[in-house]
Amino acid sequence: MPCLEIKDAKGRTHQYRWKNKVPLHGQADAVEVNYFEYKIINEKGKETSTNSWVTDVKINKKILLKWLRLVDADGK
Repeated sequence: MPCLEIKDAKGRTHQYRWKNKVPLHGQADAVEVNYFEYKIINEKGKETSTNSWVTDVKINKKILLKWLRLVDADGK
């Protein structure tokens, strides 16, 4: 899966992974979704948080960086 990792000022790694066109189930007529995963890994290498989502929005590095800028601009 494509992956983007960003290290913050506290030494934590924010890992973003995604895959587009993933079948929702194993049948031939399965709806395809786009999968997105976010992990925080602390400075000692321990995974401290993991979240994942599915969406109909095609995910790529350009879209991901745009989302991150929007979150940063919001101050959160």
